[in-house]
Amino acid sequence: MSPTAKRKTTKTKTTKRKTAAKPRAHKKQAQPPKKTEPEAPPVQVQPPATTAKKEQPAVKNYLLAIRLKGAFGTPYPIQKALDTIRLKRKFNAVLLEMNPSTIGMLRTVKDYVTWSEAKEDDIVNLLRERGEFAGGAAVTDETTREKFGEQSIHDLASALVVGRISLHTLWQKGLNPIFRLRPPSGGFEGSTKRPFGSRGELGKRQTTLSGLLTRMT
Repeated sequence: MSPTAKRKTTKTKTTKRKTAAKPRAHKKQAQPPKKTEPEAPPVQVQPPATTAKKEQPAVKNYLLAIRLKGAFGTPYPIQKALDTIRLKRKFNAVLLEMNPSTIGMLRTVKDYVTWSEAKEDDIVNLLRERGEFAGGAAVTDETTREKFGEQSIHDLASALVVGRISLHTLWQKGLNPIFRLRPPSGGFEGSTKRPFGSRGELGKRQTTLSGLLTRMT
């Protein structure tokens, strides 16, 4: 056998595999754009109308304190505290701004004084009956207009309560901060050696001092 014939017999026929043809994708027909309606503008909700509130004047609270016992036998720390709040003598009265410092001082001297919250009528009574300026001039409606620009003593007391004028301003313009009272007409209803509420007159009172103040002015 010739070499040429040998090559022909060993030569194998190769067949090509036919691959299955992929199906063609159908092209989607372009859809016409949908007509969109214009969006309605957002509804603006108006907030409810608010009425302006009238500002209420700030109310200031005051304490009325009266010394009921004299200086004899008073311990030095107690007398010093009494001097600090201007209650140097028996039957002196003072108006004090209500604050923790003042209340603490009054508690220190509770065995020598009595006190309560001062109502507007109490301030009017104190100014009209026992108020005086440096030199001894009495407090009247006329002097109130001249010194403080208020039409009457009652208006001056109202100005104090609403904070339009301060106690410090009164003292600066010549009003004596100490009100000198007299012994109560008819005497004390209780003992000046016992606390109020235990058949006595001393210390803090839950009620006003109006009755005692009236009998001492």
